[in-house]
Amino acid sequence: TAIGLNYSGDYIAYKFTRPSDVEVGKDSVIALDMFFPYLGTSPANKNIYICIWNDSLGSPNDLLIRKAQSIQESGINEFVRYKFEQAIAVPEIFYVGYLQNVNGKLGVGLDRNTNSQEEIFYNLDGKWQANTIISGSLMMRPVFGTFPKEDITGIDYQPLKSTAVYPNPASGPLYIEGQYDKIWVTDLRGITYTFTPENISNNLQSINLQHLPSGMYILQAQNKDQVYSTKIFKED
Repeated sequence: TAIGLNYSGDYIAYKFTRPSDVEVGKDSVIALDMFFPYLGTSPANKNIYICIWNDSLGSPNDLLIRKAQSIQESGINEFVRYKFEQAIAVPEIFYVGYLQNVNGKLGVGLDRNTNSQEEIFYNLDGKWQANTIISGSLMMRPVFGTFPKEDITGIDYQPLKSTAVYPNPASGPLYIEGQYDKIWVTDLRGITYTFTPENISNNLQSINLQHLPSGMYILQAQNKDQVYSTKIFKED
């Protein structure tokens, strides 16, 4: 059984309370465990953005992180762990979920043995709505832990030439000259959005800023032991 979305741009979110045994300032969300069942077609390799939000007046509010993710093949009722590149500190009440990035029915598993329907929210038109129809519990859950301390000695931070990132401002695709293993952007509140860059050619990659709020961001791109950064602007 599953609860599904149908269109690119649809969101689903699942409300959680931070466990009492989680040590604030030490343990953070490092991954999401999720199960996507077969609904007519295989969900494998379909693209989503996995998300974490904070809470405002009982519904999802500001994004704490959004990461582009390709769904992985799994067995029946088998969770797959989708890891973040950084630990995400969450408030007492928070939400995990995803943004659908393709049209067509895509559903997350629904456990009928327990009922947490009041913790499920969806957003189809820019407004969050509480679930009042589907009974059950979503097969998605946050994973708490700590990242091992990494020796960052030898990481070289360099400015990225402004001419190597275009168009700037951007409302959708943003092109970055070079080849990078990881690209992320951070807004003025410190919220980080991680992207898996798309290879356009041997020396050109792209990311899509379409779903980011408008404003200024710091883009960082890592290639082996070097991290390049520059200022970018997202416009509607």
